[in-house]
Amino acid sequence: DDQRRIAPVQATSSIEPVHIVLEEPLVDKTRWMLTIVPLAQAFMRQLSQNDIICRQFGFVLTLDDGQTRERMSRIRAYHSPVEIAREMNLMIDGLALQSPITEVEISFIQ
Repeated sequence: DDQRRIAPVQATSSIEPVHIVLEEPLVDKTRWMLTIVPLAQAFMRQLSQNDIICRQFGFVLTLDDGQTRERMSRIRAYHSPVEIAREMNLMIDGLALQSPITEVEISFIQ
């Protein structure tokens, strides 16, 4: 009978955020989806290489006027880039963006 406490395995810090600087500022929602799906694929590839399941992620948008907007996903299991892209799409709906988006970054949250 082992009385030791079980310690959860912590994700390694080798999960770097994925980041894209857009060639031209993003103003329309169609291009938004075309931009975030490949970014989500790169993010999931990195998690997969480290055998990590994504339970929460954050993203930072940099706007043309230099301001940033940050959001965090719900806590649940995300199994595909499409799920992450859909979640990001829902999260951007609630943001007031006065300027076009120039950069997007997705980061893993332990």
